[in-house]
Amino acid sequence: MASIAAVLASRVKAAVEGAELRSLLDHGLFTRRLPADIANIVNERRERLNVGNLLDVASLNPGLSFTQAAIKVFSESKNFRIAEDNMDRLILPIAREMSVADVKSVIASFISNNQIHFASGMPDLMLKFFNLTLGRFTECSTEWWGLREAVQ
Repeated sequence: MASIAAVLASRVKAAVEGAELRSLLDHGLFTRRLPADIANIVNERRERLNVGNLLDVASLNPGLSFTQAAIKVFSESKNFRIAEDNMDRLILPIAREMSVADVKSVIASFISNNQIHFASGMPDLMLKFFNLTLGRFTECSTEWWGLREAVQ
């Protein structure tokens, strides 16, 4: 017989999976402190948000809880214009609050994804990103120098 905790976790997961995004937002599910097991279920749902959903959620609930999802979407940009749009609409709005690791991830995405790297609008967007994250330059200087080498 399944434990009560397992049954409850299964029901919570089913409810979160089946709920409309608007309902989850209205209840603040993405921004509340939750018990670890429930937070894991919510984080799984957050990671599957598509770009449009992610933009909606982030605009209604600005904050760092969407940073990893935003970086993932950015790093997987499939073409030049999408890369520029993802940088402009997903990364730049949260750049100022990013951690050192987040800044390093964005730089690594720029270097490794040619759709980001060669997008014509990306130099100006990366300059904005640099200025927004300047407070973390010392900790990220190696990555910034690596980026410089990659674009030469």
